[in-house]
Amino acid sequence: TELQLYELLLSTGPISVANLSEQTSTRRQDLYYRLGHLVEAGIVEEYDLRKIKHYRAKNPQALQRLAEQRILRAEQVRSSLDGLLPGLTSQFVLTNNRPGVLFYEGQEAYDKLGEHALTATETIKEYADYTAVQQYIPEGNKSYGKLREKKGVKKQVICTPHPDLAGFRATHAPQVTKIRSLADLPSFGAIVQLYDQTMSILTIREGEMVGTIISDELIVQLFKHLFSYHWSLAQE
Repeated sequence: TELQLYELLLSTGPISVANLSEQTSTRRQDLYYRLGHLVEAGIVEEYDLRKIKHYRAKNPQALQRLAEQRILRAEQVRSSLDGLLPGLTSQFVLTNNRPGVLFYEGQEAYDKLGEHALTATETIKEYADYTAVQQYIPEGNKSYGKLREKKGVKKQVICTPHPDLAGFRATHAPQVTKIRSLADLPSFGAIVQLYDQTMSILTIREGEMVGTIISDELIVQLFKHLFSYHWSLAQE
């Protein structure tokens, strides 16, 4: 491997490809290819000695800098991918007519489902267990509401019964949120959101938070239809 080649260069000192080939029983063409990668990575130096290319390993501290650079690049790629993934998933579903499923756990589940919902191009339709929201994520839900308000992402919410619907409504982005209560909706320990071709489910129970994003046009259409029926029955 390239790392083993670097370790060899540390022990040999400056060396030509011809000598490396003899020591490693490796073809020169393969060595030039691997050495080229190591030079590009900045951990091996190439120079001419009596018109013959030689190679020598740089200080091993260069490996630390290389690792840090690659970690930074990976984080940048991941950040870009997080923004692109919802659209890419939707396009995949449209093109291939196959459902897409993303799965998260813990705080990441809450963060990722919230970020995804902010990409909605239509009013979000949501079922919410009021007790679970108030017990486990009260502050997070309020801050997420402020982000929705800032981006102008509207939402209709059907929640489980509770005595202070007006107070709940007042603290959850009232400018972009309509909330109704369904009398016979049982506690279910979750938030279900429907928008575009997406259904997201955030399970919130004691010591557990699990998030699932499902992209499937037909399934989401069915649940939107059910939501519209329940919305007509729910009380403001």
